[in-house]
Amino acid sequence: MTEYSYVSEYKVPKMDCPSEEGMIRMALDGIEPGVILEFDTPNRKVRIFHGDNATTIESRMQSLDLGATLEKTEPVLDEELTNVLDAEETSSQQEAGILKWLLAINAILFVTELFVGWWAESTGLIADSLDMFADAAVYGVSSMPLGIALIRNCVLRTFPVGCS
Repeated sequence: MTEYSYVSEYKVPKMDCPSEEGMIRMALDGIEPGVILEFDTPNRKVRIFHGDNATTIESRMQSLDLGATLEKTEPVLDEELTNVLDAEETSSQQEAGILKWLLAINAILFVTELFVGWWAESTGLIADSLDMFADAAVYGVSSMPLGIALIRNCVLRTFPVGCS
């Protein structure tokens, strides 16, 4: 069996925006073995791909007080898991692309403002350029987990643990 042997589907009546998705992600973060989440916000459902840790997942979902109810748990098909991993990889690539653009824009603004501030002897422009540098650093650090997620999905797809 793989690390993701089961898929549980929850109905979450109070999940109507990305902030509730974030709450669910944080609540399930650190569960061993890990989980993969698939959100259907318009229908207020979340599918959780997991191992033999359904009771831990259930208790964490209930602790969020979003009205989550377990609709079903069933064994996951290899094809279904592959589709979810592909979708997660595509999403991560899109997010990484956006972060790279933001990083490039902030880096260009940093250099431009630093040069113009130095040339004009304006401490305000130099200070703002350092703010742009800080933003660029945040975008650079933020892109690291996306890269790790892409690598993880590639490894899972290439070397499935115990798949038959």
